[in-house]
Amino acid sequence: QVYISYNEVNLGPQAAYAGSAGWSNVLSFDGENDTVVNSGRPVLQPDESRQLNASDDFRGVAADLFEPFDFNEHTLQLRLDAFDELHWVRSDFHPGNYSISIKFCMQTQIDTVGRCGCSEPDLTAGSAIRVGTKFVEWGGTACLSPQDLVQFVSDTGELLHGINIEYTESNVGRVATRNQWTNQLFYDG
Repeated sequence: QVYISYNEVNLGPQAAYAGSAGWSNVLSFDGENDTVVNSGRPVLQPDESRQLNASDDFRGVAADLFEPFDFNEHTLQLRLDAFDELHWVRSDFHPGNYSISIKFCMQTQIDTVGRCGCSEPDLTAGSAIRVGTKFVEWGGTACLSPQDLVQFVSDTGELLHGINIEYTESNVGRVATRNQWTNQLFYDG
């Protein structure tokens, strides 16, 4: 569960009142209509504020709506008096919509100018590669000999020769990798 709360504040000169049914505030995520509705809002006196939970019984908003490991930027929007149930003295007093951008991170980081972001995995192939029986630093040259060759049988039964190649894959980032990925090794390419 993801817990969200917000404050509704009456800065106007008169009480906010929409009759016995009250008014509704709507919280939406990425444009989904009516993700959470706080309805039946009671009278709110001038200069009064109160905190609301995004769900009436504070179970929170279901985390599967937020896909917390997708690392994309999302929009959370709050619409106060979403269905125009309050009677506004002037239409320009209507509170309108409020929104924020959200990124879900396994671990957050602050960059050099103070912006919040997600720490990312950082894959590396180590400092060297083994080609045949030789260990060579990346960018170096391997001088191979017949002793570096191995024999193997192909799927069609043909006897072939090849070279074993090994390298170490490491994540030097501050968070774990997500999903699967593909490494590619090119020869003369």
